Amino acid sequence: MKDFIKKINSLDYVKLTIFLDEVFHKSDKATRSYLYFELKKSPYALLDKFLSRFSEVEEVRFRREMENLEEPDRIDYANGEERITYILKNLPEILKEAKTLNEANKEKLLQYRELIKSTESYVYADQMLGKPAPSAFKPIPARDAEIIDLPQPDGSVIKKEQIFQLISDRCTTRDFTSEQLTLSELSWLLWATQGVRKEVPAENRFYRTVPSGGDRHPFETYLAINNVEGLKPGIYRFLSHENKLLYLKSVDEMEAQLTEIGIGQNYVGNCAVCFMWSAIPERTEWRYANHAKKNILIEAGHLGQNLYLATEAINCGTCGIAAYDQAKADELLELDGIDEFVVYMMPVGKT
Repeated sequence: MKDFIKKINSLDYVKLTIFLDEVFHKSDKATRSYLYFELKKSPYALLDKFLSRFSEVEEVRFRREMENLEEPDRIDYANGEERITYILKNLPEILKEAKTLNEANKEKLLQYRELIKSTESYVYADQMLGKPAPSAFKPIPARDAEIIDLPQPDGSVIKKEQIFQLISDRCTTRDFTSEQLTLSELSWLLWATQGVRKEVPAENRFYRTVPSGGDRHPFETYLAINNVEGLKPGIYRFLSHENKLLYLKSVDEMEAQLTEIGIGQNYVGNCAVCFMWSAIPERTEWRYANHAKKNILIEAGHLGQNLYLATEAINCGTCGIAAYDQAKADELLELDGIDEFVVYMMPVGKT
């Protein structure tokens, strides 16, 4: 039996966490394959012992991430063994560096807390200074755009109607089947999260299915579609005031790219559709100036909860994702990262 297997199972919780982070977030596929197959073929059922130290959610995630791995060839096997040996040998130093870095970053964490506070300093909002409000919607590209009409959302797709049952049954789902979403189901989910209920164009106000301070609604809905009836895979934007989809582009190996954006969480890519909401801060800043950041953070939560309940109503599932690679997410949607950037992601699929 490999000595490293004994060492892994003797690690305390902190060292095991650091070890797994090094393997899954800072190492290549060969390293992960090597670890999994060495544990799997151990005659002492060490894989089960190893997984018994995980929470139920962590165990499901580990098994799901490992299930598609192929046994490494001779070269990958050697490389994986070398990397695992290196991590275990240097684990005390890696842990020491992690603690040092964490202490250095505590000042940043304190700064981040300011984002969720109401700022005492006063800044005049553009609305108070007579500046016109920014548009409530992004324009459609001038080029010949591919626009798809969505079915009008109605109650025909709903399986659960009782609000008590919906709230009681709501849960985070990370395991999806390969079953398609129908276009009507997608239309329902889009309406539930950003649907327009009433328009007052003269006042540039659009009342939606989620609350937003001053009806500013800073979000745009993008969809990374893998498996929806009648739609080709690719990136889309929801035209909420028209109840239509704007096809933007196809993406090579989209599942792999989404998983990478989700920092290795493969259910971000392995879903029927991944909702990706961007924020255009100017819409909220126009009215609330320095308080806008707090509004935007709170209102992202409204989106997420509506999607949780809307998916539960049609026997689907979702998972709120706030930990993702910001630069890669913005790059995928071709956003500038300043005036518009991704703030929330939620993969959706049948369960």
